[in-house]
Amino acid sequence: MRLTRMKAVVFAAVIALLSLSLLVAGTFALFSDKKESNVHLQAATLEAKLYRTLITGKKVDGSGSVVDFEDKTSVDLEKDDTALFALDKILPGVEQEITLRIENHGTAAFDYSVSVVNVQAESEADKALLSQMKITVTNSKGTVTEFYLSEYAQKGQNIPLGTLLGGEETAAEEFKIKASFIDSGEIDNSAMNAKAVFDLSVLALQSAVQ
Repeated sequence: MRLTRMKAVVFAAVIALLSLSLLVAGTFALFSDKKESNVHLQAATLEAKLYRTLITGKKVDGSGSVVDFEDKTSVDLEKDDTALFALDKILPGVEQEITLRIENHGTAAFDYSVSVVNVQAESEADKALLSQMKITVTNSKGTVTEFYLSEYAQKGQNIPLGTLLGGEETAAEEFKIKASFIDSGEIDNSAMNAKAVFDLSVLALQSAVQ
C-alpha cells in the first residue's frame, strides 16, 4: 500500500514600498523660495521558510520486513517536492516522525499553525486505513495534539504551533509530526491494498497587534 504524498504550503507577504514627495514653491515674481519634504514608507515583510531536517522511525524494506531507519537529509520544502514521509508501503506497527524547522526571514512577527488537508479516500478500504492512521503533532514546547486521519476535518485543522518574532536576526523553531499505523491488536483487515493521500499545510500569519 502507498500512503502519503505530503506537501508543505507556506504563505508570505511581499515588500510594499510607497514614496510620497511634497513640493511647496514661492509665488513671488522676483524672489523665490522652495521647500521639499520627502516621506518614505516601507512595509514590514512576512517571509517564512520551512525545512524538513530529520525522519526517524520504521519502514517496510524490499523484503516486506519492518526495519528501523533514519534520514538526516535537509530538504528545503519551498524548492523540493520530495514526499515528507517514506511511506510508499505501510503495515501495522510502522511509524515515522519528521522534524520540521520554520524560520522567520522577514521583519514582521507571525504565528504559525499546521493543518491536514486534501485527504483522499475513495473506497471503504481507504476509509478503514484512515481510521487506523494516527497523526501526532508536537510543537517546540512539547505540547502534543493527536488525531486519526479519519478525524482530520474536526481535529486536524489550524493546530497552533508557536510565534516567531521578526528582526535582523533569523528566528527559528522546530516542531514534529508523526504518522503511525496503529497496531492495537484489532487490525481492520479491510484496509489491505487501500491507499490514502493527504497534504500538510503550514500557515504563517501576521501576529495580532498587542
